[in-house]
Amino acid sequence: MVLFIGKTEVYDPDPAVHSFFTSILPHTFQDPNVAFEVVNFCITNLAMLCPATKLFTKYFPGLLKILAWYPQTFITEFLQLLPAFLSEQTTSEVLHSVLDLPCLAAVLQLQHYSVLGLSECSSSYPKSIAAFCDPSFKLMFGHFLRDSVGRGDTIDKLGQMHGLLMEFNSHPRVIAAAEVVPLLLRVFFRTILTVGSHDLVSSLISVILERVTQLSFIASYQKDVRIVLSEQVLQMFRAYPSLIVDHCSDITDFVTLRNLNQAKEEFFLHMVWLIGEYASSSYDARCTTRVLVKFHE
Repeated sequence: MVLFIGKTEVYDPDPAVHSFFTSILPHTFQDPNVAFEVVNFCITNLAMLCPATKLFTKYFPGLLKILAWYPQTFITEFLQLLPAFLSEQTTSEVLHSVLDLPCLAAVLQLQHYSVLGLSECSSSYPKSIAAFCDPSFKLMFGHFLRDSVGRGDTIDKLGQMHGLLMEFNSHPRVIAAAEVVPLLLRVFFRTILTVGSHDLVSSLISVILERVTQLSFIASYQKDVRIVLSEQVLQMFRAYPSLIVDHCSDITDFVTLRNLNQAKEEFFLHMVWLIGEYASSSYDARCTTRVLVKFHE
Protein backbone atom coordinates (compact mmCIF):
# COMPACT_ATOMS: atom_id res chain seq x y z
CA MET A 1 0.00 0.00 0.00
CA VAL A 2 2.70 2.46 1.02
CA LEU A 3 6.38 2.06 0.23
CA PHE A 4 9.03 2.70 2.88
CA ILE A 5 12.70 1.82 2.92
CA GLY A 6 13.76 1.61 6.53
CA LYS A 7 12.64 4.93 8.00
CA THR A 8 13.16 6.81 4.75
CA GLU A 9 10.04 7.78 2.89
CA VAL A 10 10.48 7.06 -0.82
CA TYR A 11 7.52 9.22 -1.87
CA ASP A 12 4.60 11.10 -0.41
CA PRO A 13 2.24 8.30 0.68
CA ASP A 14 -0.83 10.49 1.23
CA PRO A 15 -2.29 10.21 -2.32
CA ALA A 16 -1.94 6.43 -2.29
CA VAL A 17 -3.44 6.18 1.20
CA HIS A 18 -6.34 8.45 0.22
CA SER A 19 -7.04 6.44 -2.93
CA PHE A 20 -7.00 3.15 -1.05
CA PHE A 21 -9.27 4.24 1.80
CA THR A 22 -11.79 6.15 -0.33
CA SER A 23 -11.87 4.15 -3.57
CA ILE A 24 -10.75 0.60 -2.83
CA LEU A 25 -11.41 -0.39 0.78
CA PRO A 26 -15.11 0.72 0.78
CA HIS A 27 -15.78 -1.93 -1.87
CA THR A 28 -13.52 -4.68 -0.57
CA PHE A 29 -13.53 -4.60 3.27
CA GLN A 30 -16.06 -7.45 3.40
CA ASP A 31 -13.55 -9.76 1.75
CA PRO A 32 -11.92 -11.62 4.67
CA ASN A 33 -8.54 -11.69 2.94
CA VAL A 34 -8.57 -7.94 2.31
CA ALA A 35 -9.73 -7.27 5.88
CA PHE A 36 -6.95 -9.43 7.30
CA GLU A 37 -4.24 -7.87 5.13
CA VAL A 38 -5.31 -4.31 5.94
CA VAL A 39 -5.51 -4.91 9.69
CA ASN A 40 -2.23 -6.83 9.69
CA PHE A 41 -0.55 -4.04 7.72
CA CYS A 42 -1.79 -1.45 10.21
CA ILE A 43 -0.65 -3.44 13.24
CA THR A 44 2.73 -4.32 11.75
CA ASN A 45 3.48 -0.74 10.71
CA LEU A 46 1.71 1.08 13.52
CA ALA A 47 4.81 2.74 14.96
CA MET A 48 5.97 3.91 11.54
CA LEU A 49 2.61 5.01 10.14
CA CYS A 50 1.58 7.22 13.07
CA PRO A 51 4.25 9.91 12.62
CA ALA A 52 4.56 9.50 8.83
CA THR A 53 0.92 9.68 7.72
CA LYS A 54 -2.55 10.70 8.86
CA LEU A 55 -3.85 7.23 8.10
CA PHE A 56 -5.34 6.53 11.51
CA THR A 57 -6.62 9.97 12.49
CA LYS A 58 -8.12 10.63 9.05
CA TYR A 59 -9.36 7.24 7.90
CA PHE A 60 -10.42 5.51 11.11
CA PRO A 61 -14.12 5.57 9.99
CA GLY A 62 -13.16 3.33 7.07
CA LEU A 63 -11.11 1.04 9.29
CA LEU A 64 -14.00 0.71 11.74
CA LYS A 65 -16.07 -0.81 8.95
CA ILE A 66 -13.78 -3.83 9.13
CA LEU A 67 -14.39 -4.15 12.87
CA ALA A 68 -18.15 -3.66 12.48
CA TRP A 69 -18.24 -6.41 9.84
CA TYR A 70 -15.89 -8.77 11.68
CA PRO A 71 -16.24 -7.75 15.35
CA GLN A 72 -15.26 -11.09 16.84
CA THR A 73 -12.33 -11.59 14.48
CA PHE A 74 -10.44 -8.33 14.89
CA ILE A 75 -11.30 -6.95 18.32
CA THR A 76 -7.81 -7.67 19.72
CA GLU A 77 -6.18 -5.77 16.87
CA PHE A 78 -8.52 -2.80 17.15
CA LEU A 79 -7.87 -2.52 20.86
CA GLN A 80 -4.26 -1.89 19.82
CA LEU A 81 -5.17 0.46 16.97
CA LEU A 82 -7.73 2.61 18.78
CA PRO A 83 -5.23 4.94 20.55
CA ALA A 84 -3.76 5.81 17.15
CA PHE A 85 -7.16 7.16 16.06
CA LEU A 86 -7.04 9.84 18.75
CA SER A 87 -5.91 13.44 18.37
CA GLU A 88 -7.10 16.79 19.65
CA GLN A 89 -9.30 17.06 16.57
CA THR A 90 -10.69 13.50 16.38
CA THR A 91 -11.35 12.49 20.00
CA SER A 92 -15.02 13.43 20.05
CA GLU A 93 -15.69 11.80 16.68
CA VAL A 94 -13.91 8.63 17.76
CA LEU A 95 -16.08 8.41 20.89
CA HIS A 96 -19.25 8.84 18.87
CA SER A 97 -18.02 6.26 16.34
CA VAL A 98 -17.28 3.68 19.03
CA LEU A 99 -20.70 4.20 20.61
CA ASP A 100 -22.29 3.91 17.16
CA LEU A 101 -20.54 0.66 16.20
CA PRO A 102 -23.78 -1.41 16.40
CA CYS A 103 -25.47 1.15 14.13
CA LEU A 104 -22.57 0.92 11.70
CA ALA A 105 -22.86 -2.87 11.65
CA ALA A 106 -26.58 -2.60 10.91
CA VAL A 107 -26.09 -0.02 8.15
CA LEU A 108 -23.33 -2.11 6.55
CA GLN A 109 -25.66 -5.09 6.63
CA LEU A 110 -28.31 -3.02 4.90
CA GLN A 111 -25.80 -1.92 2.29
CA HIS A 112 -24.86 -5.56 1.75
CA TYR A 113 -28.51 -6.51 1.30
CA SER A 114 -28.88 -3.73 -1.26
CA VAL A 115 -26.17 -5.34 -3.35
CA LEU A 116 -27.78 -8.77 -3.09
CA GLY A 117 -31.24 -7.44 -3.81
CA LEU A 118 -33.35 -5.94 -1.06
CA SER A 119 -36.40 -8.01 -1.91
CA GLU A 120 -34.73 -11.11 -0.47
CA CYS A 121 -34.64 -9.55 3.00
CA SER A 122 -37.66 -7.23 2.92
CA SER A 123 -39.81 -9.54 5.02
CA SER A 124 -37.35 -9.52 7.93
CA TYR A 125 -36.33 -5.85 7.85
CA PRO A 126 -39.10 -3.96 6.03
CA LYS A 127 -38.86 -0.65 7.89
CA SER A 128 -35.06 -0.51 7.79
CA ILE A 129 -34.90 -1.40 4.11
CA ALA A 130 -37.58 1.15 3.20
CA ALA A 131 -35.63 3.83 5.05
CA PHE A 132 -32.36 2.83 3.37
CA CYS A 133 -34.04 3.25 -0.02
CA ASP A 134 -35.64 6.58 0.92
CA PRO A 135 -33.64 9.55 -0.46
CA SER A 136 -34.69 11.68 2.51
CA PHE A 137 -32.54 9.48 4.78
CA LYS A 138 -29.53 9.41 2.46
CA LEU A 139 -27.47 11.87 4.53
CA MET A 140 -28.20 10.00 7.76
CA PHE A 141 -27.06 6.68 6.36
CA GLY A 142 -24.19 8.40 4.57
CA HIS A 143 -22.81 9.60 7.89
CA PHE A 144 -22.28 6.01 9.03
CA LEU A 145 -20.89 4.97 5.64
CA ARG A 146 -18.28 7.75 5.53
CA ASP A 147 -14.72 6.67 4.81
CA SER A 148 -12.85 9.53 6.49
CA VAL A 149 -13.26 12.27 9.07
CA GLY A 150 -14.64 15.71 8.38
CA ARG A 151 -18.38 15.12 8.05
CA GLY A 152 -19.27 15.86 11.65
CA ASP A 153 -18.99 13.89 14.87
CA THR A 154 -22.56 12.60 14.86
CA ILE A 155 -26.01 13.32 13.42
CA ASP A 156 -28.82 15.44 14.83
CA LYS A 157 -31.50 12.76 14.54
CA LEU A 158 -29.66 9.89 16.18
CA GLY A 159 -32.76 8.73 18.03
CA GLN A 160 -34.63 8.52 14.73
CA MET A 161 -31.82 6.46 13.23
CA HIS A 162 -31.99 4.06 16.17
CA GLY A 163 -35.69 3.63 15.48
CA LEU A 164 -35.08 2.93 11.80
CA LEU A 165 -32.54 0.24 12.68
CA MET A 166 -34.54 -1.35 15.50
CA GLU A 167 -35.30 -4.43 13.36
CA PHE A 168 -31.60 -5.36 13.58
CA ASN A 169 -31.58 -5.57 17.39
CA SER A 170 -31.16 -9.34 17.26
CA HIS A 171 -29.00 -9.64 14.16
CA PRO A 172 -25.86 -11.69 15.07
CA ARG A 173 -23.41 -9.23 13.48
CA VAL A 174 -25.01 -6.26 15.23
CA ILE A 175 -25.08 -8.06 18.58
CA ALA A 176 -21.40 -9.00 18.20
CA ALA A 177 -20.50 -5.39 17.37
CA ALA A 178 -22.40 -4.20 20.43
CA GLU A 179 -20.51 -6.62 22.68
CA VAL A 180 -17.08 -5.17 21.81
CA VAL A 181 -18.04 -1.55 22.51
CA PRO A 182 -17.37 -1.67 26.30
CA LEU A 183 -13.88 -3.05 25.61
CA LEU A 184 -13.15 -0.25 23.16
CA LEU A 185 -14.52 2.38 25.53
CA ARG A 186 -12.20 1.31 28.33
CA VAL A 187 -9.18 1.59 26.03
CA PHE A 188 -10.45 4.95 24.76
CA PHE A 189 -10.80 6.48 28.23
CA ARG A 190 -7.61 4.92 29.57
CA THR A 191 -5.72 6.55 26.70
CA ILE A 192 -7.41 9.92 27.19
CA LEU A 193 -6.75 9.97 30.91
CA THR A 194 -3.13 8.89 30.40
CA VAL A 195 -2.02 11.25 27.64
CA GLY A 196 -4.87 13.75 27.22
CA SER A 197 -4.90 17.30 28.55
CA HIS A 198 -7.46 18.86 30.88
CA ASP A 199 -9.07 20.59 27.90
CA LEU A 200 -9.32 17.35 25.94
CA VAL A 201 -10.93 15.52 28.86
CA SER A 202 -13.25 18.47 29.41
CA SER A 203 -14.40 18.40 25.78
CA LEU A 204 -15.80 14.90 26.32
CA ILE A 205 -18.07 15.65 29.27
CA SER A 206 -20.84 17.20 27.17
CA VAL A 207 -20.55 14.32 24.69
CA ILE A 208 -20.99 11.76 27.47
CA LEU A 209 -23.98 13.59 28.95
CA GLU A 210 -25.54 13.76 25.49
CA ARG A 211 -24.90 10.16 24.51
CA VAL A 212 -25.79 8.44 27.78
CA THR A 213 -29.44 9.11 26.89
CA GLN A 214 -28.94 8.28 23.19
CA LEU A 215 -27.48 4.83 22.96
CA SER A 216 -28.16 2.15 20.40
CA PHE A 217 -31.27 0.00 20.15
CA ILE A 218 -30.00 -3.08 22.04
CA ALA A 219 -31.00 -3.25 25.71
CA SER A 220 -27.99 -5.26 26.94
CA TYR A 221 -25.66 -2.88 25.08
CA GLN A 222 -27.29 0.15 26.71
CA LYS A 223 -26.82 -1.33 30.18
CA ASP A 224 -23.20 -2.34 29.62
CA VAL A 225 -22.21 0.98 28.03
CA ARG A 226 -23.83 3.04 30.80
CA ILE A 227 -21.86 1.06 33.36
CA VAL A 228 -18.60 1.87 31.56
CA LEU A 229 -19.53 5.53 31.08
CA SER A 230 -20.43 5.79 34.77
CA GLU A 231 -17.09 4.30 35.79
CA GLN A 232 -15.10 6.49 33.43
CA VAL A 233 -16.83 9.77 34.22
CA LEU A 234 -15.92 9.22 37.87
CA GLN A 235 -12.29 8.74 36.85
CA MET A 236 -12.39 11.91 34.75
CA PHE A 237 -13.67 14.04 37.64
CA ARG A 238 -11.26 12.40 40.06
CA ALA A 239 -8.40 13.40 37.77
CA TYR A 240 -9.77 16.91 37.12
CA PRO A 241 -12.15 18.04 39.92
CA SER A 242 -12.47 21.50 38.33
CA LEU A 243 -14.62 19.91 35.62
CA ILE A 244 -17.53 20.29 38.04
CA VAL A 245 -17.34 24.07 37.57
CA ASP A 246 -16.36 23.96 33.90
CA HIS A 247 -19.55 22.02 33.16
CA CYS A 248 -21.88 23.43 35.79
CA SER A 249 -24.60 24.23 33.25
CA ASP A 250 -24.31 20.88 31.42
CA ILE A 251 -24.49 18.93 34.67
CA THR A 252 -27.42 20.86 36.12
CA ASP A 253 -29.29 20.51 32.83
CA PHE A 254 -28.72 16.76 32.93
CA VAL A 255 -29.74 16.15 36.54
CA THR A 256 -32.95 18.14 36.03
CA LEU A 257 -34.08 16.07 33.05
CA ARG A 258 -37.57 14.73 33.53
CA ASN A 259 -37.37 11.86 31.02
CA LEU A 260 -34.72 9.70 32.72
CA ASN A 261 -36.07 6.16 32.95
CA GLN A 262 -35.00 3.56 35.48
CA ALA A 263 -32.21 2.25 33.23
CA LYS A 264 -30.53 5.68 33.28
CA GLU A 265 -30.95 6.33 37.01
CA GLU A 266 -27.59 4.81 37.95
CA PHE A 267 -25.74 7.33 35.79
CA PHE A 268 -27.93 10.08 37.24
CA LEU A 269 -26.93 9.03 40.77
CA HIS A 270 -23.27 9.15 39.78
CA MET A 271 -23.70 12.73 38.60
CA VAL A 272 -25.42 13.70 41.86
CA TRP A 273 -22.57 12.09 43.81
CA LEU A 274 -20.02 14.06 41.76
CA ILE A 275 -21.78 17.30 42.65
CA GLY A 276 -21.66 16.46 46.34
CA GLU A 277 -18.03 15.34 46.16
CA TYR A 278 -16.40 18.01 44.00
CA ALA A 279 -18.63 21.10 44.14
CA SER A 280 -16.40 22.79 46.71
CA SER A 281 -14.10 25.79 46.79
CA SER A 282 -11.41 23.49 48.18
CA TYR A 283 -11.12 22.02 44.68
CA ASP A 284 -11.75 25.16 42.64
CA ALA A 285 -11.97 28.76 43.82
CA ARG A 286 -14.56 29.40 41.12
CA CYS A 287 -16.99 27.21 43.04
CA THR A 288 -18.67 30.14 44.73
CA THR A 289 -21.91 30.30 46.66
CA ARG A 290 -23.71 31.22 43.44
CA VAL A 291 -22.46 28.03 41.77
CA LEU A 292 -23.41 25.90 44.77
CA VAL A 293 -26.91 27.40 44.82
CA LYS A 294 -27.28 26.58 41.11
CA PHE A 295 -26.37 22.96 41.76
CA HIS A 296 -28.87 22.64 44.60
CA GLU A 297 -31.82 24.50 43.10
